[in-house]
Amino acid sequence: MATTLPQATQLKVQQAPGQWTHWQVTPPLDEAPVVLESLAGGRSNTSLLVGSGQQRFVLRVDGIDPRSLGVNRATEFRAQRAASEQGLAPRPCYRNPDLGVMVSHYIEAESPPSKQ
Repeated sequence: MATTLPQATQLKVQQAPGQWTHWQVTPPLDEAPVVLESLAGGRSNTSLLVGSGQQRFVLRVDGIDPRSLGVNRATEFRAQRAASEQGLAPRPCYRNPDLGVMVSHYIEAESPPSKQ
């Protein structure tokens, strides 16, 4: 990974894929995900693309205490799940509040239509 992460974040990134058997994923994963690359964005968190087999996920690690920003991650998880059921957001598949991580399915960005 090109970007050097803070030591606390690195530890969480190492621990989160170890929880892969608890991820709510269909089809179930056959092996632990590995970090593929760092994703841009996120003022209050670090986002990484992780993969296992053909499946890709976004692993989001809290960078700062979300409560200090008034963010409720449990509510956010429920809202994202409801949005995914309507086809509006990627489906979240794992959350560990003690570790400060959330995993969602990764949706490949679409290329804008070419102008002709």
